[in-house]
Amino acid sequence: MKIPDFPVLETLASNDLLFGWNAATGTTRSIPVSTVTSANQARLINSNATASKIDTLIVDNRSGNITVTVPVIQPGEVGIINITCISNAYRVYLNFSGEKFKGFTTVSNPYIQSAYKSTELIYLDSSNGWIEIDNNLVTYLAPYRTGMRLWLEGGSLLDKSGNGNNATAVTSGSTPAVVVGIDNRQVLRWAGSGTQELQISPFLSGTTGATLYCVFTVNANTNYNLIRTANLDDYWRLASNGNGYIGTFLSARRTDYPASMPSSGHHLVSIHTNSTTYEVLLDNLSKSSVSVAYSPGDRFRIGTNDKAFNGDIAALLVYPYYSKTSTEHLDIVNTIKNNYPSLTLV
Repeated sequence: MKIPDFPVLETLASNDLLFGWNAATGTTRSIPVSTVTSANQARLINSNATASKIDTLIVDNRSGNITVTVPVIQPGEVGIINITCISNAYRVYLNFSGEKFKGFTTVSNPYIQSAYKSTELIYLDSSNGWIEIDNNLVTYLAPYRTGMRLWLEGGSLLDKSGNGNNATAVTSGSTPAVVVGIDNRQVLRWAGSGTQELQISPFLSGTTGATLYCVFTVNANTNYNLIRTANLDDYWRLASNGNGYIGTFLSARRTDYPASMPSSGHHLVSIHTNSTTYEVLLDNLSKSSVSVAYSPGDRFRIGTNDKAFNGDIAALLVYPYYSKTSTEHLDIVNTIKNNYPSLTLV
């Protein structure tokens, strides 16, 4: 396409179209003038909001973190979004609604760096998705080490590992609520009702070891059992003494193990087990190792009804082998800490 010269300045009507040319694909895009002019007015928001395809937002984030949802762009449409934050005390996260950001599907919501307080986004194409002009966004959720058999995160019951180990409700229609929890992430929330237990078809048959990582938040001083793999009366925490009577990946529960399990706050539990060794780490600190054999179990239950959990699960990873080498374990723990900076890990 060649334009011999530019026309004289004229006033465009609201129903006129602006055209753009993509030289790489040989395609054109158009947008009504009315869309551009109406979107040219900045909007002030002070809570979670959804941006328009062409939008200018001023975000009042002085009181807390705010998430801006970026719209899905259809073929031939234009996307241009400018965001300015009033404060750098709290973050402004961007939810890309499954669209790509810089050519990749984000596994978490990037946020605006506090030093800059603004960003400008342009939708390029379906291959690249949204790009930013100023590089002021931080994509903080890093990818986990591959090879997991189960990966639940982001408030979803769908297995992100690709193995199809999706969770369903034990009591029909009664699942944990999806809410915003640790580090402004979507989490699954149990209300302590004793009706929100989840189940997954057993997926560890034939394995000789397993490793589990669970990012969770405890909201009340009660009994709880986050993962059950056999028909046991087991606890991750007994409220009367604060200790566990754990039975996850075991054929019989362990009395007073692990000791001193939390009754509040954000935490990471990891379980590492094989044919001879069983070890629980809380916030990456060992609760001691015991000599007991691994059992894959005949079920996989989350947030059991008989030990009604009151709190959140943000992430659950299960690897079908014993993983405690310095390289593998530290890699996973560092990724989890990077993804959930509110955790206090040793």
